[in-house]
Amino acid sequence: MTDPPPIHHRVTVRRTRHHRISFRVRRIYFDAIVTGEKSTEVRRASPYWLAAVTRVAEWKEHPTGTVGDDYPSYPVIFTGRTPVAVFLCGYKVHRREILGVDWKPSAEAALGRPPSEQGREDLGDGPVLVFKLGKEVER
Repeated sequence: MTDPPPIHHRVTVRRTRHHRISFRVRRIYFDAIVTGEKSTEVRRASPYWLAAVTRVAEWKEHPTGTVGDDYPSYPVIFTGRTPVAVFLCGYKVHRREILGVDWKPSAEAALGRPPSEQGREDLGDGPVLVFKLGKEVER
């Protein structure tokens, strides 16, 4: 298993033909994303999700090069084509712009509350990626 990039890195988009990231979500979350009630998607900072972000972005060291004990979050700065989150739930598909990706030390830090039992199972105890969602994207 590969170690995730240091948390003092920033993500900037590079122009590639890969500008979509697919998310499989449960119905309750899918409906909340479609209505705009849910504006972020949180995923475990696993090698899979880091690779997904890396397909549409490039990790850049933060200008200060410092890391605090509180795991500071540095937002993504997109400079090219805006990546698109493709949400899948059964046969339903919904697309939204990805405005940014934040690195958080835990699911609790990302959510602002302790995660549910299912959330703990899905997100684990380590760092997570928080995808900030923008407007709906037409096909």
